[in-house]
Amino acid sequence: MKPELGAVKMAITNAAIKVVDLAMRIVGAHSLSLSNPLQPYYRVVRAGLHNSSMNDMTIQLLAKSVISRE
Repeated sequence: MKPELGAVKMAITNAAIKVVDLAMRIVGAHSLSLSNPLQPYYRVVRAGLHNSSMNDMTIQLLAKSVISRE
């Protein structure tokens, strides 16, 4: 079940990054201020790219899983 969980994590992480990035673009440079609640969200969602497998590794794992089923 590992490839499927990796795919879910990848989709959720990428969606979260898009949402936080859009919010930060709306707020502007102030969004990077330590007092702004968006700043820790930015760090948390960006960390999702580096915890566990990254996108390229997840895609490679999914491809290997599909090939091995044939």
